[in-house]
Amino acid sequence: MRYGGIDQNGVLYNKVGAKTQAELEEKERDITTFRMASLQINAIKGNFDLVHLKAIHRYIFSPIYSWAGEINVHHSFRERNGRTQRVFISQLAQQAGYKLNLNDISQEEMISASKVVLERLDYPPLEKILIQSISPIKSE
Repeated sequence: MRYGGIDQNGVLYNKVGAKTQAELEEKERDITTFRMASLQINAIKGNFDLVHLKAIHRYIFSPIYSWAGEINVHHSFRERNGRTQRVFISQLAQQAGYKLNLNDISQEEMISASKVVLERLDYPPLEKILIQSISPIKSE
């Protein structure tokens, strides 16, 4: 089953038995919130490459989707990929001695900046978001 397959009701194929979009979104939110929080304690080790990104995606979404771990570049701005990217970037920042807090960045802002990077290789909008969201981890 490939990424993004949908059933006759227009709902992504899933392992949680959701039959409506609302039901899927609720179950997905509950499961992914817990799994993303657990990654703050036990980060997935990797080289911050595509293999690492896929491992994060697989961990977050495998209880819900059989295709978890696939990254669909044709739909790279779908919410599922956005959450994976936030975890990936946060772990990268932490490894470099920084804390990344994207709570004040709207989904629309992040998608817009990411699209500019992908479509035009123009990094300043994304750089601005990252600069305003990052701070050094204070050593105690």
